[in-house]
Amino acid sequence: MMNAAEVLLAMLLLAGVFIAVVWGVSRAAYARGAEDALADSDSYRFERQEERNRAVDAEAEAQRSGDDWVVGDLADEGMNR
Repeated sequence: MMNAAEVLLAMLLLAGVFIAVVWGVSRAAYARGAEDALADSDSYRFERQEERNRAVDAEAEAQRSGDDWVVGDLADEGMNR
């Protein structure tokens, strides 16, 4: 039969293992979440840049074709974003 000191030592050992496992899992989840957030941020920036490029292209095309009202509408739309 185990005495009180051995029981306490076994409980502390199990608690330490539990804490280590929880800490490791939480760190892995945090790192994965940070990678996902960074990927989302990069894709958002890429999409916004694509929108800006399309607006600039449309504005340049409107200026070439002489449609001044289109240029004004695109400028107003850009100001609202």
